[in-house]
Amino acid sequence: MILYQLFKDFAGPIAIIIASVVAAFVAWRLGRTQANISKSQLRTSREKLRLDLFEKRYAVYVAARNFIDILNRDANLYDDTDLVEFEIWTGDAWFLFKHEVVDYLLDLKKRSIKIQLLEKEYQTHLQLGQLPPNETYQNNKLALLKSFSDDIPKLKEYFQPYLGFNEKDIV
Repeated sequence: MILYQLFKDFAGPIAIIIASVVAAFVAWRLGRTQANISKSQLRTSREKLRLDLFEKRYAVYVAARNFIDILNRDANLYDDTDLVEFEIWTGDAWFLFKHEVVDYLLDLKKRSIKIQLLEKEYQTHLQLGQLPPNETYQNNKLALLKSFSDDIPKLKEYFQPYLGFNEKDIV
């Protein structure tokens, strides 16, 4: 009888304690689940950022590689549309790469313009019936053409750190 009276007197407080413990456990469990979901969303967002960066960086790489291919095939025949296309695809490089890649792309552009100017100067001399400074022209042109053929490994060297999928690749 005493046990019955004891349970009767403390049933309300015991029920409140049990309900509080259960509520605390449920809240803790839900909080932990929400934290896990947040971590998963963070990982997904980082992966999406890395993929988006990769796609944009790869487009710049392909544009540079295609432009170098054009210059290596026949630097005399590339026209302004090739240069404009190169400019369009590499114009946002400032936002995607560190300065060494941007500087390399600018150097590539300058050298391509230089060979175009050399060729126009040569053609102007021919049209005027003058003998162009052949040795200087040939030396300058050969040096520029060699620099374009050397650009294929350089291109990979410059872009490699930006086209990987390691955690540190979000530069």
